[in-house]
Amino acid sequence: VDLVPRGRLRGPMKGSNAAKERLPLGHYGCSFYGAPLGVHLLEITDRNHTGLLAKKSTEALHGFVNAFFPHPVRFRKVWQYIGDPSVHIWEPLPPAPEFVALGMVATSTAEGPLLQDVRCVPRPWVERCQDLKPIWAGVGGAGGSRACFLTAGGGGGAG
Repeated sequence: VDLVPRGRLRGPMKGSNAAKERLPLGHYGCSFYGAPLGVHLLEITDRNHTGLLAKKSTEALHGFVNAFFPHPVRFRKVWQYIGDPSVHIWEPLPPAPEFVALGMVATSTAEGPLLQDVRCVPRPWVERCQDLKPIWAGVGGAGGSRACFLTAGGGGGAG
């Protein structure tokens, strides 16, 4: 089971006339088998390098993204289920107090995710969600700790 789809939402969008990048903010969970519904993405577009005849330079875009949406400095494992398949849930730790991580990252092995798998966002852009709904609750395998996965609002659920 591949719980970590690498590269699907990163980098310049192919087939587009824009210099833009989608930012991974964490993995998504849903209460059914299939793709999550109502998932919101954060995409940054460099309007100075957008258009049919524009030079598609991404140097300025990457500088902006790295300054305002840094990768975490490390991950902390917060939960695991040991079974077939195993699931390990990791909390990204932001590089400074001015940033927050919006979601968690899941892996199918005890090896932590890559730092590039998620980005943090500026703290002033974030407010605490009041409308959380559980999508799954259980125990992390034999003698494991309890966990509850929540979704913000309705829809398919952000993890």
